Amino acid sequence: VTLKLKGMAAGSSHVSHMHAGQCAAPGGIAYALQTVVADASGAATTVSTVPAGYAIPTSGWYVNVHHGPDFTEADYAPSDSCGDLTAR
Repeated sequence: VTLKLKGMAAGSSHVSHMHAGQCAAPGGIAYALQTVVADASGAATTVSTVPAGYAIPTSGWYVNVHHGPDFTEADYAPSDSCGDLTAR
């Protein structure tokens, strides 16, 4: 799974996950992904390997990048970016 983001706060760090469901109908975490770390321009690219074939379940999968580096503070939990995964 490759994530490419821009427009983030420079040097910010964000926990990311692949979830079951869709952005509009969220579900639980299926796989933890690499932490997203923005560079000085606010751009970030991460590559994560998940232990599954790319077969989207009926409920769907989506990737969620949260506002902070972990869940130690309530302000970190909201989503900064969410994207539904589609069939190739």
